[in-house]
Amino acid sequence: MFQMAVEDDLLIVNPFDKLAGSGHYAQAWHEDTDDEFGRMMDHAHPDWKLMLGLCRYAGLRRGEALNLRWENLDWNRHRLIIIANEEWRPKYRDSRTVPVMPELYPLLLEAFQNAKAGQERIIEDTINDHNIFRDIHVLWKKASVVPWKKPLLTLRKTCLTRWARQFPQHVVKEWAGHASVETTAQFYLKVGEEAYERAAGMMPQQNAEQLPVAKGDKSGAAA
Repeated sequence: MFQMAVEDDLLIVNPFDKLAGSGHYAQAWHEDTDDEFGRMMDHAHPDWKLMLGLCRYAGLRRGEALNLRWENLDWNRHRLIIIANEEWRPKYRDSRTVPVMPELYPLLLEAFQNAKAGQERIIEDTINDHNIFRDIHVLWKKASVVPWKKPLLTLRKTCLTRWARQFPQHVVKEWAGHASVETTAQFYLKVGEEAYERAAGMMPQQNAEQLPVAKGDKSGAAA
């Protein structure tokens, strides 16, 4: 239970992880596809687009996304600064800097242009923290997306996994705001299908005609 809380970013450390017989068990999770995410974005209202984008493209935790302020955005260097303010403290109480990916930049720019005068937080109070799971289930239904567990954490994990395919793990660990590379590697990274296909010398989405056919099978089904 305590290790699951660490995985979900609810606790910093598991107080029992040094006891004999205790172990860390990473659970299977769903890496959302670009198609799924695109359909969700198509049906989301502006603040929810920002929420989804900050989790999927910047790897932010729910609380980080909801408490991010415009003053924490460096437009010139395309970076987000996760830092405490008088109302909120980030996990581990440390600040960190996260890159603004090309997919996230236009979402932030549009939101900034439409922001009300004097608006401090990037996401306003239109998203109720207590209703997030209810609201995202409504969004899934509109977008015809099969629900998965822990929706915002899943988007964050997907972001970190994709970063890990481009950048060293110590870089991903810093951007994720984790205390150790081990946490990043064990609970947040996933091997994608394309890695297996490359290792097997296969082209992505290889046609059935190119695959071996069992003897006597005229249907074209793969052996």
